[in-house]
Order: sequence, then C-alpha cells, then structure tokens
Amino acid sequence: MAKQHVAILQALGVSKKDIDAIEALEDLKDWTPDATVEEVRNKIKKVLENDPDFLNSIPEDKIPEPVRKKYETTQYSRFQNELLDAAKKQLGFEDTDLEKLTAEDRKSIKKTMVKIAELNLSKKNNTEGLKKLQDDYQAALQELEKKDTDWQTKLETEVKTVSEKTNEKLMKFLAQTHLTSLEKVKLNVPASYIVDPILNKIRGKYSVLMEGDDLVLRQKENPALKVVDKKGHDITFMEALRAQVLEDKVGVEDQGQQQQQRTRTTVDTSQGSTQQEVAVPDYIKNNIDRVAQQEAATTVEK
Repeated sequence: MAKQHVAILQALGVSKKDIDAIEALEDLKDWTPDATVEEVRNKIKKVLENDPDFLNSIPEDKIPEPVRKKYETTQYSRFQNELLDAAKKQLGFEDTDLEKLTAEDRKSIKKTMVKIAELNLSKKNNTEGLKKLQDDYQAALQELEKKDTDWQTKLETEVKTVSEKTNEKLMKFLAQTHLTSLEKVKLNVPASYIVDPILNKIRGKYSVLMEGDDLVLRQKENPALKVVDKKGHDITFMEALRAQVLEDKVGVEDQGQQQQQRTRTTVDTSQGSTQQEVAVPDYIKNNIDRVAQQEAATTVEK
C-alpha cells in the first residue's frame, strides 16, 4: 500500500494493526471494507459530537423536530421551576400553596405568573387587590382579542385590496391585448389610448369577469347568468369589444384588399372617335398591356 494511503488511514483513526492486516491481504474475493469504514465513521462521529464549532454551526432547520421539542420542553420546565422557586423564596409560598396550580395553569408561563399573583393576594386577604388583578387580567385578554380581530380584519382588507388591484391590471392587460387582435377591425388609435374608456363602457352594459385566463361576460344585474342573444348564442367579450369599438368609431372594419367593382365599359377606339376617355383600373391596364405584348410576339408578317 502506498505511504500516502497509510497516512490517510492513520489520520482517520484506523489502527496500525488493521492497516497491516489490510496490507497483508492477497485474496480480496471475500473481503469488504465495511468494518473499517464503520470504525472510521464512529470515530469521526465521536470527534464531531465533542466539537463546539461543529455543534454551533448546525442550522436550526436541520435539527430533528423531536430533538427540538425535547430541548424546548426542557427549557420551559427550567424557567417554570425557577419561577416557582422564586415564589417560595420571595413570597414565602409552601409546596402546598403551589399545589393549587392546575395543569392548565402550568401550560403557560404567563398563566403561572398570574396564578401565583392571585394566590399571593389571596393569601394576604387582599380581596380588593385580587379583584383588581383579575379585572386587569380579563381586560388585557379582551384587548388582546380585540387587537387580534382588528389585525385579522385589516389583513383580510389589505389582501382583498391587493388582489383587486392585481385583478384589475390583468383585466386591463387582457382587454388591451384583445383590442390589438380584433378580427377585421383596424384601430384608428393605439389600443393603450382607448382600453380604459372602452372597457368602462362594456362594464356599463355587462359584468366583466375573469374566468381562467380570459375575460367573459355576465349579466349586469345577475353575474351568475351568461349573456346570450335571442338565438341562444353566448355573446363573448371579444364580440362585445368589437361592437363597442365600431360604435365609438375608434376603429373601422377592415375587409382587407377590397375587390374592385367590375363594370362593362364600351370604348370606341376607332380613328377620329370623339368619345370621352374612360378611366381604367391599373390592374386592367396591366393585363391589356401584357396581352398586347404577347400578341405582338406571336404575330407573323405576311
């Protein structure tokens, strides 16, 4: 075995006896490194368990839940024992006095402190002080519950406000996208200029809702009902958008390249004709010129 390998095994804690035994192996058929590896692991584990730097570097989220709860329980018990010990030393309590603390009282340090205070006032026959303590405690609980309710309401309101703002931005974005893709409609102005007034006018007629990732129309008076025409056809948001654009004249129907109207015109080309000149569309002129050129190329002079 190479010297460096021997040095590594020694550094890992493998005994010289085991290293010599490994070096002496000639037949590796039935040999496995399991025993040596397990020995190395146990020694490394022992070193790490006693290494303060390693223990302090363990992230809290890596500590198993049962272990964390065990330490939390131990720490809570220590705090509670210190509190009860202080009650004995500072307030003169006996063990029989502290036996009045119920299991429910002991579930919380706060409840334990309040109970000890009540017991102390009761022990000194300070009924007025005891009543005030109980009233203050009850008032504090009510105030805490009120604040919790107020914060919960405020949180729900904020979440709703943010959700509505986000939903409105998304609806506006979708409406603007649909404006730019209206079939056979050419906008007179950019879609961003008209999306707000157009969307508001449609909302004046229908309820506009988000359904999945698109906009749908529902009846203004009852958003649970769809918008249908007299034939039972569902009117889509795109159809309402197209109609509103044309109604407001911020867009025009674009039929593409309109087919030019064809009319039969008789043209007198005889010499000396005084017939008024007739305007002929360019595509007809081009065809006439093309045919004339073909005829010229195929004409045979006699």
